[in-house]
Parts: sequence; C-alpha cells; structure tokens
Amino acid sequence: MLHSLKTFFQFFRRDWYVYWHRNTHYIINYGILFPVLFSVTFCYIQPAVYFGANNALMGTTVFIGHILIIILVLAFNLMMKMLFDLEGDRYINFQIALLSPRLVLLERIFFCSVFVFIMGLPFFPVAKLLMQDHFVTAEVSWPIVIIMLYLSALCCAAYMQCIICVINNIRTVRRFWMRVNFMLITLGGLFIPWHIVSDFSPTLGYITLLNPLIYITEGLRRAIIGTPNFLPVTTCAIALVVYSCLFIMLSFYFFKKRVDHI
Repeated sequence: MLHSLKTFFQFFRRDWYVYWHRNTHYIINYGILFPVLFSVTFCYIQPAVYFGANNALMGTTVFIGHILIIILVLAFNLMMKMLFDLEGDRYINFQIALLSPRLVLLERIFFCSVFVFIMGLPFFPVAKLLMQDHFVTAEVSWPIVIIMLYLSALCCAAYMQCIICVINNIRTVRRFWMRVNFMLITLGGLFIPWHIVSDFSPTLGYITLLNPLIYITEGLRRAIIGTPNFLPVTTCAIALVVYSCLFIMLSFYFFKKRVDHI
C-alpha cells in the first residue's frame, strides 16, 4: 500500500513538472487573459448594452456562468493528452505496469482537478479588482467559493476522463463537442440561471437538473451573490460529488474495456 502511494505521488509530481514548468501559457491564458477579457466583456460591456449601465447584478450573474469555459476547456485540454497517448506511445501502459490501473486514473483526475482549480482561482478576484462595484460581492463567502471551485474542477476532470475513455479516436472529438459539450454548456447556466429556465418551463427546468454543469454555475452564483434565487450551495456540492463518483466509476469500466488490463 505504501509503495502504491509513493508511486501515485511520483506520477503526480511528474505531471506537475510537465504542465507547470513547460506550459507557462496556461498561467497567462487561464490565470490572467481570460479573467480580464471575460470580466470586461460579460461583467461590464454586455450588461450595459443589454440591461442598462446600472444593472451590475445582472452583469455579475452572467459573468459567473462563464467560469464553465475556463474549467471545462482546460480539463479537456489536459485529458486530451491521455487520448493522444492511447493512440500513440501508450505511456499509460508503463504506468499501469507499476500501479493499479484505477489508481493511475485517479491520479490523472486528481492532478487535473488540482491544476484546473489553481488556474481558476484568479478568475473572480481579478474580476473584482478590475470591475469594482460592477462585480457584486456584498454577500460573497470566499471559503465557499473556493470549495465550490475545487468540486467543479473535480467533477469536470472526472467527466472529461470518462469521455476520453469512451471516445474511440481523435476524429470523433469535434462531433462530441458539438453534440454533447456544447449542449451541456448552453443548458448549464452559462448565460441563464436555472430559476429563469424553470419559471419559463418547469419541465425544462427539471431536465436541466440532470446536467452536472448547472450545479457549478448555480453553486458559485449562490456563494458569490447570495440570493435565494439560486440552488443551495449544499445541494450543488452534493450533486457535484455524486457526479464525480459516477464519472470515476464509469471511467474505470470503459478504460478496462478499452485497454483490457488485468
């Protein structure tokens, strides 16, 4: 058991070195440029055009939903390396020779969730620094925001690894994004909170509750804005944990079918 844990963290250290020290563009893009661009566009310009210059609450609501793009795209980019590996050098064969296949998958999810979480941490502080009163944080609970941000990263990392274990080849990636991820993002609260969808169509509201991404946007909006219009943070946190466990179990199953390990 101790040997497995040491190997687990050695793989983690290796991944951390590769992505942190050799890919500084992740820090620039996701930690600086995206928060600045999204906050100016969706927290200031777009709300002023659509809702009037004094509607900071609506701008904040719309802006928070765009954390989905940061989390999901970055998790997908990291997990795509596994798909390239499965179709190429198969470094993962070396890993599962030294460590249990399930622990190898868990290490990838753990690393991806930590990396995405760290890249997402500047998103809201940068927006507050730039937007000031245009980013409404009077009722914010930053510890809850941090917890929700990590659970969001964990869920997306588990989800993307599950999908990578299912996808047959790189050529299907584009169709998958158009047919699945684009729909999940659109109905996951990117622009429109869940209560507005539910008020418009209760049936559609219940259907969107099956979308794991809705619990990311709703939980973060409740943690930052604090109004009861959004789903409770506890509900969102539990849902993200449940979905994470589900995606992890599915990734175990599909990876076993794909690699046929012992």
